[in-house]
Amino acid sequence: MTSSVHCTVRKVNTEVASQLAWGYAVDVNARKHKYEGAWCQLVKFAMARAGMSQQRLAAETGEALSNINQWVNGKAKPPIDRLEIFDVPLRFTAQEREQSRWYALEAYCHEEVWKRLQELERLVAAGESERDALAAELARLRDQLGGLAASGA
Repeated sequence: MTSSVHCTVRKVNTEVASQLAWGYAVDVNARKHKYEGAWCQLVKFAMARAGMSQQRLAAETGEALSNINQWVNGKAKPPIDRLEIFDVPLRFTAQEREQSRWYALEAYCHEEVWKRLQELERLVAAGESERDALAAELARLRDQLGGLAASGA
């Protein structure tokens, strides 16, 4: 699926190497807002799939419409400590719940770190010969970001 909502997004088969191993690729050079990234695109995809407006998402999550608008459009960091509020209204699958938590971290880390994580995801998904070393480094970086998430950054 190709769509253009300030960012170029592709939904690709996870068997194929992509920008992110889970299947969402975001052209960071096409961002209109600072925090626009894969999390925003995942939420927009799920909203479209459910036929849901931002107003309805606000009502179902109990959040202010202004918060929903800022998060979905990348104007503000997603609420990393409360991402579960989106799971039921957006009918996230187990994989999408995991993606949501992972993608939301993008707004909380340095761009160089995120780019390196994306690069590692591509290489791991592509099955490069250095897969084990890259997977270990990826796990280490995820642990560091997990600590960031747990601290409520």
